[in-house]
Amino acid sequence: MTPVQQDLLIAEYNALRAENLLRIDHLAAQARHILVLNGASWAWMLTQDELLTRIAYWIPLLITLLFWANNFLTIKTIRRVSGYLKHMTEKVDLPHELGWERYLKTHPLGHMSRWTFFFWIVLVVGNFVLPIYLMIAK
Repeated sequence: MTPVQQDLLIAEYNALRAENLLRIDHLAAQARHILVLNGASWAWMLTQDELLTRIAYWIPLLITLLFWANNFLTIKTIRRVSGYLKHMTEKVDLPHELGWERYLKTHPLGHMSRWTFFFWIVLVVGNFVLPIYLMIAK
């Protein structure tokens, strides 16, 4: 491999890693935003006219589902880029224990995936059950 090719490969690797880190930061910000949006929506709806809120009760669920879909697609992109970065580290013959993406394949962060899934399930179920409960209660 020529020095130019090596430099290009290193630059590409660094850029892709930086993009993945930005995507991960985006996921954390998105979780905060959906909580604030849901809280604000419910706080507003619980103080409004009943007819308006019966229709609006479903807006937090819709917003949550849209955010969850975006979250899923972002995670899918992160995994695809991580797979490519793992492939890059394998091609340059790094020792097997080196390279973050290679390390993750043998030491997965399963608790993070479970927590993320739990977070979204609680939001979806909560935003589905709460409108039904409020409609029955009123």
